[in-house]
Amino acid sequence: MRPQVLNRRRETTAVAPTVLLPGGAGRRGAGEAMDVRSGRPWWWRWLFPVTALAVLGPVVPAARAAPAVCGVESPPAAIVRVYTRAGVPQLASGRSPLSCGTARYGLRHIGARHAADWSAVASGGGWVAFADAAMRATLARPDAVRCDARRDTCAFTRRLAAAVVALVAVAREDGKVITAYPLA
Repeated sequence: MRPQVLNRRRETTAVAPTVLLPGGAGRRGAGEAMDVRSGRPWWWRWLFPVTALAVLGPVVPAARAAPAVCGVESPPAAIVRVYTRAGVPQLASGRSPLSCGTARYGLRHIGARHAADWSAVASGGGWVAFADAAMRATLARPDAVRCDARRDTCAFTRRLAAAVVALVAVAREDGKVITAYPLA
């Protein structure tokens, strides 16, 4: 759609059919564009996007699919996504990068070994978007964390739904994501 001039100071692009309210109408500002379908201001959709991951519900506000950066030529150290990690006694809070990795760790490992597991519990969107949202929620607010000194890893777990628990294994040394899979 073409941008509509809402007032002389700014322009905006309409997402859905909008209606321009007359000056002084209602509690909203004069001349504010409204989404006809929802009856909310035009900017509502950008602040509160709807996710296709019905299983997660309010756990993750907006899940985005991981970008397709791990091609055949991509190096194992290429970073796909960086998650915010909650602090626990055994591991400080910080950031946990998910790299392309190899068959033993990272996104390639998750795709090769656990894609079928994620597909079995994902509803609506694909397994990549579901796994991405689950990893983000699990690392940000885990229900439990178990660290293994022998392997130098920490396993973060979080219940996402009645029958779905996500596990994300992180290296204690540098905080990198090693693997992630659902426990069903």
